[in-house]
Amino acid sequence: MPPSHDPAREHRILDEIIVDCYDEEEELMGRYYYMTDNLEFPITATARMPLRGGTTEEKTEQIVEVDPKSETGSPIRLGVAEEGSERIHHISPADLVRLDTTPENLEIINDWLYWHDFELLH
Repeated sequence: MPPSHDPAREHRILDEIIVDCYDEEEELMGRYYYMTDNLEFPITATARMPLRGGTTEEKTEQIVEVDPKSETGSPIRLGVAEEGSERIHHISPADLVRLDTTPENLEIINDWLYWHDFELLH
């Protein structure tokens, strides 16, 4: 958990998102269902996108889903629609730099970032 303690956020995570989870796989599933049930898509996001050679670039795209594979205990990934294409690629919430979205969506993504000790988005 991050060094700055946020009791309200921790209460929400422990009592709403991962309540009754007994292992890491159940926690992942709890987060998946919480996100799919509560996020409103599409979400305009700027994310660090990997390039060849190990570098990254910031790119603004639309988040359109939570990766369905996350339902089976895989790490949470967000589906990003490629502009002008039917293709979707998946990124970690940790790759997000900015969101242009509702306060509720921002809170849901920040809960994930907080729990995994990443910097929160504003």
